[in-house]
Amino acid sequence: MKRKTLEDITIDRGGPTKQFLSQFWDQIDVLAVPHENLTTGCKHSIKLFSARSGGCSPTSDLDLDDAVAKAVAGMDNLDEVTKDLNEKIDSYYRVVIGVLIFRSIVGGYVISHKAMTRLWRNG
Repeated sequence: MKRKTLEDITIDRGGPTKQFLSQFWDQIDVLAVPHENLTTGCKHSIKLFSARSGGCSPTSDLDLDDAVAKAVAGMDNLDEVTKDLNEKIDSYYRVVIGVLIFRSIVGGYVISHKAMTRLWRNG
């Protein structure tokens, strides 16, 4: 195994990471968890964020529960499929959003105003 040296490590200097995070925050309202109902053959996208006049906010638990119920309607092993889909949604929130918010804050990158409601922006 080759040992990495300082010359082998890419230095970002903020360019590509800044661009990626900027695009991500600008498009956060279209982030959705895909699910295909194998019984009906319907494909569903469960949106994780909702665009509002004051910015973007996470989809409410009630709306998520409704979307999950519609996505799994008529499937065998309903409880198991619902649990798996809810775990997938939790993973998206935890890993994708949590890691990117952490990376933005630690790296000193700006989080777009579109990604936060007025309350979050103004504290």
